[in-house]
Amino acid sequence: MKRDVSSPQAYLDAVPEAQMSLVTELRGLIREAVPGAVEEIRWGMLCYDDSGALFALAAQKNSVNLYVMATQALEDMAGELAALDHGKSCLRFKKLSGVPTETIRRLLAHARTLREREYKAQP
Repeated sequence: MKRDVSSPQAYLDAVPEAQMSLVTELRGLIREAVPGAVEEIRWGMLCYDDSGALFALAAQKNSVNLYVMATQALEDMAGELAALDHGKSCLRFKKLSGVPTETIRRLLAHARTLREREYKAQP
């Protein structure tokens, strides 16, 4: 669900109470993986940028989605992520208990490493 907000705080204020624990958990994992990332609004979602977009969070009607811009990371970890509801660039979570925290930590770290390599390879 795209929200028409102008700041991360306004986005968080608009998240339904039932989804706030999921958003808080995923947001914390992202901040842990990329402490220097700037949290901003892009595409109507919370977006995390560190010399380029890395991750995004979107509280949708029936799930909280974690978008990983380095989609190769999702492909590389497909076996570990197979049991999760996912698309080409996102993971969908309905309950906090459905978040495999250590797997998500590894995914975020791997995605960050892939993006850093990509940035360094650019002229």
